Amino acid sequence: MTRRRGPRRVRAPLAPSARKAGLEPGELVYTGIERDDEVKVHVTVYDADGFDERLDAPVQVGLDAIAATAVQPAGRVTWVDVGGVHDLDVLRAFGLALGLHPLTLEDVAHVGQRPKAEPFDGYLFLALRTLHVAPAVGDVAPALRDEQVSVVVRGDLVVTFQERPTERFEPVRERVRRGRGRMRQGGAGYLTYTLLDGIVDQGFVALEALSDQLERLEERVLDASAPRVLEHLVQLKRELAHLRRVASPTRELLAALRRDAPAELGAVVLTDLRDVHDHAMHVLDATDTLREVAGSLQETYAASVANRMNEVIKVLTVFTALFMPLTFVVGVYGMNFRHMPELYWPWGYAAVWGLMVAITLGLLVWFRRRRWL
Repeated sequence: MTRRRGPRRVRAPLAPSARKAGLEPGELVYTGIERDDEVKVHVTVYDADGFDERLDAPVQVGLDAIAATAVQPAGRVTWVDVGGVHDLDVLRAFGLALGLHPLTLEDVAHVGQRPKAEPFDGYLFLALRTLHVAPAVGDVAPALRDEQVSVVVRGDLVVTFQERPTERFEPVRERVRRGRGRMRQGGAGYLTYTLLDGIVDQGFVALEALSDQLERLEERVLDASAPRVLEHLVQLKRELAHLRRVASPTRELLAALRRDAPAELGAVVLTDLRDVHDHAMHVLDATDTLREVAGSLQETYAASVANRMNEVIKVLTVFTALFMPLTFVVGVYGMNFRHMPELYWPWGYAAVWGLMVAITLGLLVWFRRRRWL
């Protein structure tokens, strides 16, 4: 018998790669999905008076922008967004230009890091997890994919390393272009806060998608005959556990930034970090709530299936109880003894039928009075 399976979805492994096992600390090894595309960078330079940007530029443009920060005026922020960390030669070039510690480069290349904040001599390193909601295939739960984003903050320079080129930071670039609010006046610390806020808020998008799927399953869970409900509930619980693995350490990271404020972020940003921390707490609390609801739905579905099975067994038991005395009667008169007076009665056949009907009706009345039917 061939078991029917749902459509397969490609997703990153939940556990970090084992390719780092046994290697010397600081050795540069890329542990993500193999890629051969060219690394591109987005360079944005801005201050209160205006901005310049280069999109999908060669790597050398990003390296030149980093070098130019040594002579640019104070308060002019440079943001270099690197799309791809699979090319280790490019990664080494950025590490040399930024003066990064070997362990920092190792963390950038070893994707799958737990969200963390590490202050180094002259810069602040942040490892973050971003979420992407893959559309549901058929009727399965939306798949969550998380990727690592590494952030290096050094003075008026912010460098972000993404696993692959994406447009997840396009809303931040658009805010720089519009120049409204504090975006161009807040410096590198405010830019870092904006990136953190955007990454944390992606958890709300994931929560909305999973909550919608949970509501649809809630409507079907009481129907024990609904196809693949249990499978979909298990998939949904797995995605919620995935979301919690991202949300919990992110909350801890933000709490650590609030507790031990790095100088690279500036004192003004600490007030903004409280808001991001509240968002992270909200995401985590909502995730735990949905996990509890999903667990309750799974228990309800199991109880519904068991109740349906009990109803079936009860009906079969009633039929069995009705036919047992009838089987006894026909078994008695099916014996091949010569001296059975009832066999010669003119109304013997009708009498046996009457007896069986009376037994059946009597049992039905008794079952009804006992409320077994």
